[in-house]
Amino acid sequence: MLVLGVVGCFQVREPAAELELTRSKDALGITGLFATGVDGAGAPAADGTTDLHYTMTTSADGSYPPPNAKVVNAGYPIGGGAWVNNPAASKWISARADGSATIAGGSYNMQTTFTISAGITLSSVSLSGKWACDDSCSIQLNGSPIAGASGNYSALSNFTIPTGSPFVTGTNTLTFIFTNGGSGPGAVLVDSISGSFVCAADADCNSGFYCDNTNPSTAFCAAKIANNNPLSQSKPYATGVDNAGVSLADGSIDRHYGLVSSSDPGFPGPNSFVIDNAYPIPPWVANSTSSRWTGVQPNGSNGASGGVYTYRQTFTINGLSPSFADLAGNWACDDTCIIKLNGTTVVTSSGFSAYTAFSIPNGSPFVTGVNTLDFIVTNSGGGPTGLRVDGLTGSVFSSTPTQCTTTLPPIGGALGTRACTSGVCDNTDNKCGYAVGSGPCTAGNAATVCRTGTCSGGVCSGTCNGNYQSGTSSPCGATNPICSGSTCVAATHAGCS
Repeated sequence: MLVLGVVGCFQVREPAAELELTRSKDALGITGLFATGVDGAGAPAADGTTDLHYTMTTSADGSYPPPNAKVVNAGYPIGGGAWVNNPAASKWISARADGSATIAGGSYNMQTTFTISAGITLSSVSLSGKWACDDSCSIQLNGSPIAGASGNYSALSNFTIPTGSPFVTGTNTLTFIFTNGGSGPGAVLVDSISGSFVCAADADCNSGFYCDNTNPSTAFCAAKIANNNPLSQSKPYATGVDNAGVSLADGSIDRHYGLVSSSDPGFPGPNSFVIDNAYPIPPWVANSTSSRWTGVQPNGSNGASGGVYTYRQTFTINGLSPSFADLAGNWACDDTCIIKLNGTTVVTSSGFSAYTAFSIPNGSPFVTGVNTLDFIVTNSGGGPTGLRVDGLTGSVFSSTPTQCTTTLPPIGGALGTRACTSGVCDNTDNKCGYAVGSGPCTAGNAATVCRTGTCSGGVCSGTCNGNYQSGTSSPCGATNPICSGSTCVAATHAGCS
């Protein structure tokens, strides 16, 4: 299960651990995966050169026979509303370097190889990446077609070669096939290609990583956790609730949803507000203990100008491959609304008198790192407008925090000693690192092993012990949940009000 946390100025909570998948391992590894159009170091190759990693095995144009795949020259049709621009770490390739020139209609096979080390369970291997092609494209793994893999040329599309595909130990052959529908330009672009597999033990992972078996059926290498961080995060938030998921009062700022664009100069954002529990509620679907309506101002009956309003959450995926992610929930809006994931429309809906279920399934444009989820509401002609999101769940979320001391089969050993950079877990609140008065530590490693980041006399020192106020034995509470300096303070994010 992926670990996801809502971050940014609209999500106010303590920092949470981000688990990262290691792409290659000391003893075990998936190696030799390269994007198209790069050199031996993975940097973009020069225009017109022969691709070092992809071989053209089939060409429909007798004037440009195998085996050389050429890095396409800059210029039309790359960009300008035709082919998507070259990303930072990949380039288009084709049978000829001049992308604007004609090649014969038919199929062109661009083939690369990669290696899966002995010892990896093949049924746990998957690959993912992004690609584009002109006109249509498909993928073969070791000669077998991969279902559902297709693309276009105006934008990058995600592709996944899922677990259960015909991977083999040793050398694997991956073929990207683009078909030129008629005489004209044709090419393929492969970007951000990477592989993952389930680990069996900590020894399978690189130094600085451990085998995260919090879900034993999908155990992956994850980065060890720095001090003062838990091992997992809680689920994200509906509209109109506090950090504990409890309904906010009328007129409160909804810190989980930022109003990042507005058509009403009187209500420009960035704050969105919990709408007063009065008209237009109803006819809007009634508020509940699990969510409330959010809008541009507290008085929903006053409404706002006609136009578009964008409410945003950002979240991070640094656990498994983003191809494994999915999201689902219920929502309503006044008047019409869409959801965009990283700029791509993934859900469309309308209506305010009842919820509509939505789903953002596996294969949607999730990415490793920061993802942007925009709820875009159109107020057709002025008047009341608002957004309601409830029951936001998915496989990218871990709803139950994992304690440092948890031990799960098949891997023995308390996670604190395996997963914490310091090698210790503070059992009082299940966070990594040494508490005040504990150690050993040195001035050189205090920032890593001490909860306070300071060390004196071989033990960690300072006033603030993680969640614990100086001189107390109880953690900070719901009202003032964060220990800052030596006292518990409110969960306000720097730069937010």
